[in-house]
Amino acid sequence: MVSIFKNAVVQFRKWMKFLIILAIGLGIILFVVFSTYKPIYSVTLNNEFLGYTDNKKNLQDKISEYMKKRK
Repeated sequence: MVSIFKNAVVQFRKWMKFLIILAIGLGIILFVVFSTYKPIYSVTLNNEFLGYTDNKKNLQDKISEYMKKRK
């Protein structure tokens, strides 16, 4: 009876160590991916491709200012 309980505890500890190491590894991989790659947005105006930008809000502000001055 004690042997079965002891085996269960040992197996539980092995799985917990494995899951902790897996979580740490996954965390490191995700940190590297998200710190290295930045989102880039495609820009189109009147269905005409203009290019790419990495700062969507800044570009939207510039377009809004241009459209206001144009009117």
